[in-house]
Amino acid sequence: MENIDGRAESSFNPRDVYFPDYDATQLRQILRNRRDAFRSDALSDDVIPLVAAFAAQSHGDARKAIDLFRGAGDLADERGDTKVREEHVRESQKEIDKDRSLKLVEGLSTQKKISLYATATVVRYSKQSGNSVPSPVGFKLYRWITDELDADQMTRETYVKYVKELSTYGLISTSRKSRGRGGGMYMQFTFTGDPAAIMDRIVEDTRLKAIDTQEEILRSVVNAQLNEFNED
Repeated sequence: MENIDGRAESSFNPRDVYFPDYDATQLRQILRNRRDAFRSDALSDDVIPLVAAFAAQSHGDARKAIDLFRGAGDLADERGDTKVREEHVRESQKEIDKDRSLKLVEGLSTQKKISLYATATVVRYSKQSGNSVPSPVGFKLYRWITDELDADQMTRETYVKYVKELSTYGLISTSRKSRGRGGGMYMQFTFTGDPAAIMDRIVEDTRLKAIDTQEEILRSVVNAQLNEFNED
């Protein structure tokens, strides 16, 4: 289109054709046409409706629905189960969601990887329970890691912006918290997935491998910063 002249472009007058996502009813029909990949008695009655419901809610994509259908069957086969049941579908969906999130991590810039790694480090090595990280603590871990790596160091505002952006990928949820009168506001980051799995994927970046081996030092730095934050 960029190479045609103005006269041809004005007479071309293209019309967009919209292809809507498949709904659950359509996906059920598509999946029924694929049930011959299984033995006649291998599927429990709720498998196809559940796969269709998951796919319709997430993307309306028939190929991905079939991938989920096959994944549930593979899981049942690996376990030696004679029937594919609801639990196989649910576990297969969890694995797909986890793989999708981890693949997103691979495409992040180096600074975003460091920001995410620092934030996940707080959860992994904290003596406190829960998956939440106060942004001031996460930023201090970020600064410590960038110092260790001799890497460029962003401002606190940029660190917070990078981590907040990760909420669009479904890796983290964010909320604003108050430290009470005169204490100011801060962001709290809560992991929706497994921080350890995220860290393991990030350290495939060779710059972070040296940091990841320093478990005792990381644990010490994390808990020192959390104690300082809680005492302020």
